[in-house]
Parts: sequence; C-alpha cells; structure tokens
Amino acid sequence: INVYVDINPSVQLTVNRFNVVNKITYLNDDAKTVFSQSQVVGEKIENALNTIMAGLEESSYFETNSQLYVSGYSDKVSVENILAQYSNFCEDYMVNKELGVNVNCEKLTKEDVVKGIENKMSPVKNKFIDQLITMGEEFEESLDKNDLKDWTMENIKEKFKEFNDK
Repeated sequence: INVYVDINPSVQLTVNRFNVVNKITYLNDDAKTVFSQSQVVGEKIENALNTIMAGLEESSYFETNSQLYVSGYSDKVSVENILAQYSNFCEDYMVNKELGVNVNCEKLTKEDVVKGIENKMSPVKNKFIDQLITMGEEFEESLDKNDLKDWTMENIKEKFKEFNDK
C-alpha cells in the first residue's frame, strides 16, 4: 500500500503487508528538508507516522497549517480500514499534543496516483488542485496548477470553501 501524508511537506510511504515501511519518497522540497534525517524505513507504520508528525511539529508546520491529509492507494488490498487506522493514529497525536490540526482521510484511485506522478506532486493534492481549477472555471477565475502546487492543504481547503460560498 502507498500511503501519502500531506500538509505541505508531502511524503509517500510504501508499506508492506506487515505494516512496515519499505520506502519513503519525498514529494517536494519541503519534505526533503523536514524528513531527510528521519529514519522511517524498516519501522512499523505507527512509529513512522509518529516520526513524521514529530518532524512536522518540530518544524512548526502545525502552527500555521490546520489541515493534514492521510491518503492511500493499493491495487492489491482494500485501503479504507487501513487508512482509517493510520488517520486515527495521526488524530490521536494531534489530540495528545493539543495541536488543533484536522486529520482528513482520502482513498485514492489508480488514476489519482498516475496523475500525481505526472504532475510531480502528491496524488491527493493534484486531485484537489484539478477540482479547484474546474471550480474556478465555473466562476470565471483562472487558476494555474504550477501556482497552486506550492499551496498548503489548508490553503486549498480554504479556496474550496470560498468557491462553495459563492
């Protein structure tokens, strides 16, 4: 299963059937900066997520960003329950640390993953940006994918709210 953790640093964790991280991929420069010293390969997913949450907290990302996304895709197993466990783990971290960050869970399709790779960003972020661009067209607002790819997940969610309020 491929698990993505996005706030603006975005990472992809490849997790095996024993819930051990086989690989971490940094999906943007922020992720390289924050996580390059983190040792998560070979760790149980819960330990890896704890390390990621701690890295985000230490780098002050939670102070300015209140939306975290845990998403995933697998062509071999159903991911809904697995993602729910992972997002619940992240939610527990937020509650225990009193961080006030919303944890969102999103199941991805193969198409979402392919498009994310094509556009060199996390699949969930790419999916939401495509939706924003489509919504922008409805309101005659031109949005550029290259401008939006550096936005935080919170900025993206706020733009959705702005369009929905129109």
